[in-house]
Amino acid sequence: MSIARRNNVPVTELAKANNLDQSAKLSLGMKLTVPGSKSAAAAPVAQPVLAAAPAQPAAPVAAPATKLASVGGPPQSARLASATTNVTEEKPVVEQASVKPSEATGALPTFRWPVRGKVITSYGAKTNGKSNDGINLAVPEGTPVKAAEDGVVAYSGNELKGYGNLVLVRHSNGYVTAYAHASELLVKRGDTIKRGQIIAKSGQSGEVGSPQLHFEIRKGSSPVDPLQFLNGA
Repeated sequence: MSIARRNNVPVTELAKANNLDQSAKLSLGMKLTVPGSKSAAAAPVAQPVLAAAPAQPAAPVAAPATKLASVGGPPQSARLASATTNVTEEKPVVEQASVKPSEATGALPTFRWPVRGKVITSYGAKTNGKSNDGINLAVPEGTPVKAAEDGVVAYSGNELKGYGNLVLVRHSNGYVTAYAHASELLVKRGDTIKRGQIIAKSGQSGEVGSPQLHFEIRKGSSPVDPLQFLNGA
């Protein structure tokens, strides 16, 4: 009917010219002879509806470094919490690792010590009136800092005032680990790393007066006491 109307010919004549019944269904690619027209007309209205191709998933949007740099608040509290919120809201850039027994049973996951050193500031301790969201370990300058668990580097830089050179690692179990005050960063954002891999070298960058590593474990963006998790080698 729509082809007949478009070409100003009666439906009966169009059907008769093509030896078709008026109710006949047209198929994709069929040629129709239109009375009074020298050329054949295609039948677009009769084309079957093709299944829509699945939309390509959007690539994960990285949290820009400027956003990290602009987060305000005291050191080791609101700023890192905001940064880790950005990290955990991103879609993982690699496939999730297989579920470990501790995750399946609801037990706390086990992380390895990033360095071996004396705990000079414990979790929750007050320093300059501020609560410590992690632990600080005294280690010589240049001590290798090792990843506490398999994961993906979500941030590597020095935009967060007070932390100096900082690495954030996102893990498949929803936890994020933070390694601050490094003298040198050996990984970049997006790198897939393994448990025990050297990711930085300890130092005295940021607002500290001696070589040390500030280490945090966060479940999502909420800090937890690292000593509850640090049982592995």
